[in-house]
Amino acid sequence: MPQTVMTLEKAELEDWPLKKLARKLEIEPEHAEDLLQRLQDARAVVEAENPAEAFRNGVAQSIRLAMELELESAEDVEKLVRQICYRAADLAYLLTVEGNSLARYSRHLRRAPDVEYHDGYFDEEE
Repeated sequence: MPQTVMTLEKAELEDWPLKKLARKLEIEPEHAEDLLQRLQDARAVVEAENPAEAFRNGVAQSIRLAMELELESAEDVEKLVRQICYRAADLAYLLTVEGNSLARYSRHLRRAPDVEYHDGYFDEEE
């Protein structure tokens, strides 16, 4: 898997066509496109500006995937809840590593669209 990630990163950096990436990974182009998207999704979580943004990005990804798969049953909802709980556990780990509390990121977690966070305060975007 590390070699696959290195190949994906190189393909992204050099803007390879999907056919070339698929050939290098020995997979179908559709699967190569999916892997590139997963890499970008992972980056959105790992490279987020803070643990709250990492959590928000991860939850959004989980919900988008659930929407694509069209939730149809209580079991499907339970799977989504489980994924969000995993995201919460990841957030707890990040907070522990940083030595911070959830309260510190309360504003980040509650932010609304078109509101930007600056130095501890929210400012309406102009």
